[in-house]
Amino acid sequence: MGEIVAAIIIAIINSVAGPGAMERAVERGVRARLGKVKRVAANVERGHRSPLSRTIMLVEIDVEGFNAEKLAAQPLKVGGAPKPYGKIARVVIRAKDFRAGGIEFEQMKLTMHAIRYSLPKALLRREFRLARMGEGAVSVSLTEKSLDRFVKGKITDLQNPSLKLQGGRVVVQGRATRLSVPIEFDAFLEAKDGRIELTEPRLRVSILPMPGFSARRIASQANPVLDLNQQAEAPFRFRITGVAVASGRLAVQAVMTPQ
Repeated sequence: MGEIVAAIIIAIINSVAGPGAMERAVERGVRARLGKVKRVAANVERGHRSPLSRTIMLVEIDVEGFNAEKLAAQPLKVGGAPKPYGKIARVVIRAKDFRAGGIEFEQMKLTMHAIRYSLPKALLRREFRLARMGEGAVSVSLTEKSLDRFVKGKITDLQNPSLKLQGGRVVVQGRATRLSVPIEFDAFLEAKDGRIELTEPRLRVSILPMPGFSARRIASQANPVLDLNQQAEAPFRFRITGVAVASGRLAVQAVMTPQ
């Protein structure tokens, strides 16, 4: 997830340093960084009327329909940025129907504040270096169907597993690979830093409870069901602060900080 954010920030900084209408430049930059994109639209509110102003009050980006699975590490660095600084008061990114980390996300909204970046690096060397950035607020959602496709590819102890979201628990049904008997597995969803894992797992064969180690084995195969920090080299880290299940969807709240 961090590389998606880095790619969009680079597109924004590059457009400030370049000529022409900033909105169109941002849109071209996002397409260049993310690859094939179904739709992208940008809105920019400058601090001054002059198109040469390096103070931006707001950048809003709506992007839809892209695949970030093969997105390369982005050349965005944090710290050691020489003055003078360009300033962006607020960036809002709204993404829909995209794939990252093996999961199809329904949507993401990210709001960042107080971005400072090196103007000399951007203007003269096309290098992208942040001096500072406030904490970002992130929300993502994914459907039960998307989680089902992701998790069933990881569980090897069950044949044809199917996943359901029930309250704060995940229920997986299938047939034991070796015994070929119906099995139901369920566990709680728990946030651990930037990951969501299955905890307190239980396993039943027909109506009989199974030993705890069998349930833990399946949980270890499924975990993590979501990892926002999968790309360790990304310039941002995420910490999940809330997890909720409603209407067949998993909704996740997180904060993002530069590293």
